[in-house]
Amino acid sequence: MDNPAKSGDALLLREYIGYLRVERGLRPLSCEAYARDMEQLSEFLQKRGGLLISVSPKDLSSYIEDL
Repeated sequence: MDNPAKSGDALLLREYIGYLRVERGLRPLSCEAYARDMEQLSEFLQKRGGLLISVSPKDLSSYIEDL
C-alpha cells in the first residue's frame, strides 16, 4: 500500500516540475536536476516525519548540514 505522505509529496513534485517546464520554460535536463534534488529533500524530510508542503527553514538548514 502506498504511503499517503509519499504520494502527496510525489504530486507536489510533479506539479512543481510542470510549473518549471511550462511557466518558467526550463529545459528538460534542468527540470530533471530540480526533480532529483527535491526527491532527495523529500526523502530526508520523510525520515524525520516531515513533508515538503510543510518544510521549514530549520528543516532546510538540517538538510544542508546533512549533505
